[in-house]
Amino acid sequence: MTMNNNFTDWRSQIQVSNRLHLNHAGVSPISQTVAAALQSSLLSQHHDGPLQQYIKMFEAIPTVREMLASLIGVPGDYIGLTRNTSHAMSILANGLSLRPGSEVVVAHDEFPGIVYPWIPLERDGIHLKRIHPAGATFTATDYIDAFTANTKVVIVSWVHWCSGAKNDIDQIVRVAKQRGILVICDTIQGLGSIPVDFRASDVDFIIGGSHKWLTCPSGLGYIAASPTTMSSLKPTNIGWNSVNNSLDLDTLRPGDLKASAAIVEEGNPSFLTIVGSHAALTELTSHGIDAIGEQVTSLASTIAQELRARGWNLRCAVQETGLVCAVPPSSVLRMAARLDSKAIDIAIRAGAIRFSPHAYQTIDDLQPLFDVI
Repeated sequence: MTMNNNFTDWRSQIQVSNRLHLNHAGVSPISQTVAAALQSSLLSQHHDGPLQQYIKMFEAIPTVREMLASLIGVPGDYIGLTRNTSHAMSILANGLSLRPGSEVVVAHDEFPGIVYPWIPLERDGIHLKRIHPAGATFTATDYIDAFTANTKVVIVSWVHWCSGAKNDIDQIVRVAKQRGILVICDTIQGLGSIPVDFRASDVDFIIGGSHKWLTCPSGLGYIAASPTTMSSLKPTNIGWNSVNNSLDLDTLRPGDLKASAAIVEEGNPSFLTIVGSHAALTELTSHGIDAIGEQVTSLASTIAQELRARGWNLRCAVQETGLVCAVPPSSVLRMAARLDSKAIDIAIRAGAIRFSPHAYQTIDDLQPLFDVI
């Protein structure tokens, strides 16, 4: 397979020169374009003064929101920027005001960062119900079968970080809505690598972060929710930027809180993160998420086929995402060490090796991996 010509320039900007990076589901490299934007901002803050950079940062924020909204498939005013995924989940866990006896359903092996925010609530009588799949990987039915009369929230990853399996969010939402259960979906392992349109699925809260498939600098997360859904959230993180016309600092206006998800942007964001993410998202979205998704899943499918042919046990039978999780015939640790010695970046997750290529890479780039395995 040859590379889509649309990715040639991107590849020259972002390709890691001395290693084969197959851990985009962990953390992505930043491109030279993004690095240049960061460097320019720092130099400008030094030479031109901090106020000029402060103004540029605030001018970039609406565009960052719009680009994230476009990737998710929701209106721009649905997006509120956070520091990371765990920060976003903490805002939700503490703001939903669940009553004692309420049940929160979540996978037993869910990523710790989105489970920890709920654990302190157990002292207040909130029950964290950690479920197991009936088969090898989680399906929508596993979550739905776990619902009881006490279930108030279900937390589900769009793409599971340990298997690469994609959940049927629409099916979970349909049943949850009938039972008055809020759905929180973590999209960090898919957004930027495969297309999605969450507008039709009516998920209550969508969260995620910037440093994986979105190829942004670390330090940016998001909450996506409608103004109506946000009104059900009791704001716990409030600052000067949580009100309308926030740069009017002459009077306190606690009754003038933003109705949109931007209410969570309580104070100054990291201007470097905003500037870098603006450059990265501009670069990423210029290639089209459909084309990116086609390239990513094609590369991942090729890796899966090569692994299967060599006796590896794949965690997910159907390859719909960019994550390939598999167990080698020999020791996982020895294989991981061998891959590292050959300058190939992977991740070990739940006793398996996880590979996650991105669209700027090619089949030819993967040849060193095939030689090692």
